[in-house]
Amino acid sequence: GKHAGSIVATSRRQEDALGRGLHFRSIHGHAVTETINFKASFVYASAAEAAKVPLRTLQDNAQEAAINLSDMEPSVAGDLNQLFGTQDASHKTLSALLIHISTLLGEKDDAVVENCLHVLEYLLRRYKVHLTSSGDLWQDLLWCFLPHHNQRASLVHRCLQLVDMASTANQSYLFLRPYSDPNKPVPIPRARIAQHVMKNINLLRHVCSMVQEATNWINPDNESEDENAETRYGLGYFFSWTAACIVEGLAWQRKSRDISDDDREAMLRVLVPCVRHACASTHDARTWGYIVASAAAETLELGDAVLDVWTLAILESGVDHAPAWSALLSILVPPQTGPSYVSQECYMPMVNGKWVGCPLPQQAYMIASQNADVANILGYLHRDLLVTPLIVAFFVRSIKNENIQLALSLLKKPTLESLWKEPGLDMIASASTWLITTASTAKDDDVDYSSVLKTLHKMDPTATEDGLALALYRTQQQQRLGGVDAENDVPPNVGRRMIEILESIVTAPLQSDEGEVALPPRVALDH
Repeated sequence: GKHAGSIVATSRRQEDALGRGLHFRSIHGHAVTETINFKASFVYASAAEAAKVPLRTLQDNAQEAAINLSDMEPSVAGDLNQLFGTQDASHKTLSALLIHISTLLGEKDDAVVENCLHVLEYLLRRYKVHLTSSGDLWQDLLWCFLPHHNQRASLVHRCLQLVDMASTANQSYLFLRPYSDPNKPVPIPRARIAQHVMKNINLLRHVCSMVQEATNWINPDNESEDENAETRYGLGYFFSWTAACIVEGLAWQRKSRDISDDDREAMLRVLVPCVRHACASTHDARTWGYIVASAAAETLELGDAVLDVWTLAILESGVDHAPAWSALLSILVPPQTGPSYVSQECYMPMVNGKWVGCPLPQQAYMIASQNADVANILGYLHRDLLVTPLIVAFFVRSIKNENIQLALSLLKKPTLESLWKEPGLDMIASASTWLITTASTAKDDDVDYSSVLKTLHKMDPTATEDGLALALYRTQQQQRLGGVDAENDVPPNVGRRMIEILESIVTAPLQSDEGEVALPPRVALDH
């Protein structure tokens, strides 16, 4: 009927009034913020009908609704109780409450949604959260409904008609104006929202602030919390939708010419703390952090500092949590190979001249290595995922940290045997070459490198001896050319130290009568 729900002004140019709020008149060029005959409403059929209902009635309805919502979601009780006092609730309280209501609107129970609408009706009348004069609460109101653009399309459409999206300095929401047409109620595609979230850093910042606020409601320090308990459906939907929106936006920005490198850097500055905060939580919030970090790693160029922060956050969230390892793989793998990574601490040089590994921060390694099942976990992941670079990184870190036990576990696990023996990779030969070079140049002679070399030799004697011979040959060549490798600080007696380490592994004589290192015939011919 006339003035149904909310009012969009009639004028010679109806399109000028779209998305301009409840009382805008394009003829006058401004919005009338207060009228007696018409009131903004979510509950009543028309704005005129809503104007006949006194505030006291709305308050009574809202208080009863608040009791029902508090019983369902105790964390919202504190914010709801502050609404009805003689003093107005703070801006922070109202903002948090709108996020709470957004998660409750996602519930399947229509009674819950009805209670939410009574609270929102009171917020419209007393706190005027739909007006731009309310600070940025009108943005919180929009985001309260936007995640429900499909399930609650009629409510979203009504909300869009209440907000003047063109009168503020913040023009980020202009793209929503066409969807406020009362004669054409078209649902907003999530792809459309996702694109604008990535186009405008203010929108991304707002979404992330909502996620962080919702994450605060899940207390990881609460010892009574059941780790296996299911998240409330509406809250789970909220995390799922915001993650999907960001992931879809990240995929879009990778192909968009409208997004500059500076824009992408700004995205990361917003995402990094939010992901870290989410990973420190539990349940769906933690999963949100994993998903967004994985998507960002696939679509954005992550610097070492970002990798350090996210890797540490993921592992601290639970080294015995399988999804955490999947997320870790996503941000560290696939491997990046080439000369530019020679200096990386967790890369191992291959006999073919390439490098394999991934950037595994030292602190993250220390946390992961405390889990006695880390080798089992990596072996489990190896069945379905490209895990070779991460395993090599753990192997290299273990040797450099003198954690021989973990290095041996990575070699001996039956689930990882196919990785080390995969044809064409020369993993055992490469590991032998790198290990004997590392061992012979180590300052600490007490580390039991020989046990690792013995294990490699047992796994594949031929490949191990090829790798050892190659290391001896390269070292001999270095000494002949200069005696000392200034870049790697290789001492002149490194060849003799190699021979001492190898004596308990290779049974063939390693020195000729002239004192030269004797290479196996097949290797000598190759070189």
